[in-house]
Amino acid sequence: MEVIIMSKFIKIKPMDTQFFRDGTPFKAGTSNWIQSMLIPNPSVFYGAIFSAYLMQNSKQGLAERILSNNLKKEEKRNYEETIARYFSIKNIYLYDERENEIYIKAPLDMHIDDDNYAYIDSLENGLLKPRAKDYESVENKLISMNAYYQYILKKEEIKLYDLSNFILQDYKVGIELNSKRVSEDKQLYKMDINEFKDTNITYLIEYETDNGEFELRDYGFLKLGGESKVAKYKVEDDFSNYKLRRLENKSDEKIDKFKMVFKQAVFSDFIERIKDLEELKIIKLITDRAKRVGGYDYKKKRPKVMRKVYQAGTVLYIKSKEKISIEKLTKKIEESLQELTYEYESFKGFNSFDLIEDKGEQR
Repeated sequence: MEVIIMSKFIKIKPMDTQFFRDGTPFKAGTSNWIQSMLIPNPSVFYGAIFSAYLMQNSKQGLAERILSNNLKKEEKRNYEETIARYFSIKNIYLYDERENEIYIKAPLDMHIDDDNYAYIDSLENGLLKPRAKDYESVENKLISMNAYYQYILKKEEIKLYDLSNFILQDYKVGIELNSKRVSEDKQLYKMDINEFKDTNITYLIEYETDNGEFELRDYGFLKLGGESKVAKYKVEDDFSNYKLRRLENKSDEKIDKFKMVFKQAVFSDFIERIKDLEELKIIKLITDRAKRVGGYDYKKKRPKVMRKVYQAGTVLYIKSKEKISIEKLTKKIEESLQELTYEYESFKGFNSFDLIEDKGEQR
């Protein structure tokens, strides 16, 4: 059967506070604080959307086969490949409905001045050299997609936005209960909770579907986050109204200095595999503190092994041994790493990158 791939968007708006736990170990106690990520890992959205699909289509197609444990032999053997074939996440954004503007995490090879304008740093002797005298990191900064294209062209004074302008974080106090539902001493804990600062802010998920086997109702509700709270969603087939231009590298110009800009969280092992590609030399990895990602494997009925990821905005400077066009090198990298699509969960939205020219001087 031929699979016809269609790109779609889904807007997700939480109806309550949200909690997205990171991989930090937790044990209840008066000094314990359960941390929440401001923007969750891509797998959170994948699980939420796929769960909604299963509930809506429990008596037909792929959903029925999964829920009744009646998958075909080939589907059982290649389970993740099977579901990825029908549903995969490409990108995750924050979307301002009022301004019709889309945002991603800012690339980390920039620093900002006091006016929140960013300057792309130069790479000298393997170290980033900030352009401004008084500067700070762009961690927890967002960049609009329009400004992101300015970044690609290495324009000056790129406007960035504080993530706190979009998402508020507070905390609540809880107490752990024993098996008899009775509280005990020294079991208090604090837990971060998030909520959008304005009702016009939503998550915007770009995904691909076969447009036949995987069907969602046009709008409805799903459960999102660590406490499975309700969020409403709306599927958008026509994204022409969004300020989201496709990054197309059709130029035949051959160059040898590049940057891989990861728009979503990327597994550290994925980066290591890039380092193994013979035609490339790694110059510098620009990232922030690595985090741990786990989860639960419903197929194997056990927790997943914790794995290290770098945050969205990570930038990898690379040099090709031979000059080559961006389009051809992008294709080479994607083909070389194709086998990792399922191992490193690229179909869930991880590891999404743009390959662009490094226009800076490397000395």
